Amino acid sequence: MKAESPDIGFFARLKLQWFLLLRAVIHWWVRAKTLPQPFDDLEIDLDKPVCYVIDGYALSSLLILDRACEELELPRPLWPLRMASRTEPRSYLALRRKRGLFIRRTEARSHSESLKRLVESACEGSEPDVHLVPVTVLIGRAPDKETGLAKIFFTESWEIGGRIWRFLNSLINGRHTMVQFSNPISLRELADEDLGTSRSLRKVSRILRVHFQRVRSAAIGPDLSHRRTMVDRVLSSPTVRTSIEERARSKSITEYKAWKEARKYAFEIAADYSYGFVRVASFALTWFWNRIYDGVELKHFREFQQRAPDYEIVYVPCHRSHIDYLLVSYFVYHNGLVPPHVAAGVNLNLPVLGRFLRKGGAFFLRRSFRSQKLYAAVFFEYLSRILSNGTAIEYFIEGTRSRTGRLLQPKGGMLSMTVRSYLHSPSRPIMFQPIYVGYERLVEGGSYTAELSGQKKKSESLGDLLKVFGILKKRYGKVHVSFAEPVFLDEMLDQHAPDWMYRANDDTERPPWLSPLVDHLGQRIMTGMNQATHVNAINLLAAILLTTRKLAMDRDELQRQLELYKEMLQECPYSDRVTV
Repeated sequence: MKAESPDIGFFARLKLQWFLLLRAVIHWWVRAKTLPQPFDDLEIDLDKPVCYVIDGYALSSLLILDRACEELELPRPLWPLRMASRTEPRSYLALRRKRGLFIRRTEARSHSESLKRLVESACEGSEPDVHLVPVTVLIGRAPDKETGLAKIFFTESWEIGGRIWRFLNSLINGRHTMVQFSNPISLRELADEDLGTSRSLRKVSRILRVHFQRVRSAAIGPDLSHRRTMVDRVLSSPTVRTSIEERARSKSITEYKAWKEARKYAFEIAADYSYGFVRVASFALTWFWNRIYDGVELKHFREFQQRAPDYEIVYVPCHRSHIDYLLVSYFVYHNGLVPPHVAAGVNLNLPVLGRFLRKGGAFFLRRSFRSQKLYAAVFFEYLSRILSNGTAIEYFIEGTRSRTGRLLQPKGGMLSMTVRSYLHSPSRPIMFQPIYVGYERLVEGGSYTAELSGQKKKSESLGDLLKVFGILKKRYGKVHVSFAEPVFLDEMLDQHAPDWMYRANDDTERPPWLSPLVDHLGQRIMTGMNQATHVNAINLLAAILLTTRKLAMDRDELQRQLELYKEMLQECPYSDRVTV
């Protein structure tokens, strides 16, 4: 549906032309990515009046939105909103506006006047329906820092700075702009609830405010402390201080020496997330995927994307390759969500490489630390703090990469610590997101074959980085990333311990139901991964050849078997998320 030119007066048209001129200037530098992809997933009815809702008014955001709507052939926000009973001068409204030329302050108002008029019309029955479409425009997606000029220059924060700072932000981050449309809100459905104009207005205003807050949190993430600040907070926590005192007594050393040991552990563990590094890595990985893969397909992401703003996310992918670390974070980031902090084995904390991984959000853990009480206390406190802070995390519960392609039995260590952290300081509900990652060919295929033939696994080293040049000379087929049905921790807790909320902050003992809960949780997650499998041609070929006596078959017979297997999978699918 191509939008037609609006029929407006002379001065309104003059203002519109001025805005279009400014838009052309902005477009010279700003490039916006529109979400969701595919856009058809949204339920926008173009036969009804559409009014866009933005959180806070900013001319640059409005012009970027207008350009995105034009490219998508949607109604334009700069044009009048024509309804059955009357016409509004524009097709957008802002929940917040700032006044003042140099010192700009947010207006003290409980709602938008434009929104009030629309709600009144809907409640009076003079309008059949109007769709409110919330839109979030982010110019740059760096998490806020507590202090420093970076908070002004590199963050997408509408509370700091003014027009000059926003202009500078557009120059710096303009080519990293995101326009995220959300599902529309029907004012007719709201009016049908018979709440009255005043209550309906308060309700829709509250829904929109909470929506924008959650979308921004999911896309940008929480305010991040400096790594050194986070370490200091971990070391000053009561749990870690008690462990330091116990360490000093048991080893007959001074508390200062035990504190230095704990500090060393904390710096060994902690991530050092850098938005600038993530942006650079994003460009590099885009080139890398195009170089070695024939395509990377993402399945069932939209459903997860709609749920994500309401939960604390724990990504739990299957583990086949070191590429898993990069793929999940890359796709999450490119689809409008903040990349998770990833738990990585300390064997990857190599010189240079470890620093890069930390900048991308990796935090490191040792294979086993049951006998290291001080290390365990520091790690648990760090994990608890990033979870309670609202930081998404990712870890692999299989413990190691599968050499055979089969899912391994889940290890309960990280799951147990996640559950205990949530019980210690429950904030937002936790959603575990199982993810299936399938490859047609693995970059580690050669080393896996050697290990399966009996050779000893070689430890990771800096020399392994040189293998990248060999990898770049080959093609590795397609990769499929499929999001499974999520697992909600609150539901699992209600099932295993109905009174868990009354003892959430009780650290005095380990509840007897924790181990069965963790085991059940691990099995649910692994089952979810299996139910989201993508069956590719390599899988089918291997399954067929392994059933023959000499691992060989006539070509025509192989073709018939492939077609039969494919038909069986399509007609009798293992689950509704399995793809072929």
